[in-house]
Amino acid sequence: MNFFKLHNSVFALSILCLLLCTPRIPALEKPKLDLSPEEWSKLKKGELTLRIEQVKDEKGRRGTKTNTFRLLNASPVSVWEVLYEPDKDYQWAPRIVRSRITKRGKNFLNIHYVFKTPIKTFQFHVHREYNSDKLIIESHLVENEKNDLSVSDGLYVLYPFEGGKKTVMSYSLYVVTNPNIPSIVTDYFAKQGCREWMENLKKRVESGGKWQKK
Repeated sequence: MNFFKLHNSVFALSILCLLLCTPRIPALEKPKLDLSPEEWSKLKKGELTLRIEQVKDEKGRRGTKTNTFRLLNASPVSVWEVLYEPDKDYQWAPRIVRSRITKRGKNFLNIHYVFKTPIKTFQFHVHREYNSDKLIIESHLVENEKNDLSVSDGLYVLYPFEGGKKTVMSYSLYVVTNPNIPSIVTDYFAKQGCREWMENLKKRVESGGKWQKK
């Protein structure tokens, strides 16, 4: 049974509080929503804000950090419900052709993704930890699994907006591809992937979890 359907009556009393705890994220403070006036203006107009930074890790490998912001016309509850069902990501997420939950815990999920690009189809295993008190979802690659990425660290943060009727979402992603993956794939993640992901997520959430990609 869906977690939120099971606890919906509790969540309705307080959008920011669910009966869910996590051993890993409590030390992670919720980032302040630090947007410039220009970025706020874009969000309120229905536009997306994307920040991109090219970096190198300690091994000299090329990586990309992105931070995407989007105003969603849905409550944090609705957004969280979609993000808590990653086994359905293949229905709406761009280029994801398979998403399967491989392990469940009280506050975490492991997901196996198969991602298809015009150049290569590759896979990776993601560990997601859910902190409902802070409306934060943290993710990283599962060790000792076959991953075609060297690093994939993600962070979703939900900020209630207009009294909780809407949500400002921040999605941060740090990706380093393996040497055998063309750099164009990393560029896709940075310049187009996060944008497409957020746009499709917006459609999915605002449709009540019904919208599917063609």
